[in-house]
Amino acid sequence: MPELSPVPIKKISAQIHGVGGYRTVHTVAGLAGILMSDNWPKKAGDPFFQRAMAACLTALEVQGQGDKARKAFVNAARNAGITILPDDAAKH
Repeated sequence: MPELSPVPIKKISAQIHGVGGYRTVHTVAGLAGILMSDNWPKKAGDPFFQRAMAACLTALEVQGQGDKARKAFVNAARNAGITILPDDAAKH
C-alpha cells in the first residue's frame, strides 16, 4: 500500500493540555492524532467525535477534503468544551 501524503489544513491549535496547553497541527493526520489522544475527553457514542473521526479518515483516504475534516473537528472540539484557535479567538 502506498504511503499517504499529508492532507494540509488551515493551522489549528486545540487546548487539550489544560489552560494554555495547546497542540498545533497543519494536517488532517494531526487532527486524527488529537482525536485519538488520551487527552481528548472521550464520550461513548458522541456523534460529533464520530463525525470528526470519519471526516478525517475520509480525507486521508481520498487525499483531499481537508476543509471538511477541519470543520468536523472544530464542531467536535466545541462539543467537548475544547478551545480552538484561531477559530475561538474572538470568543475569548
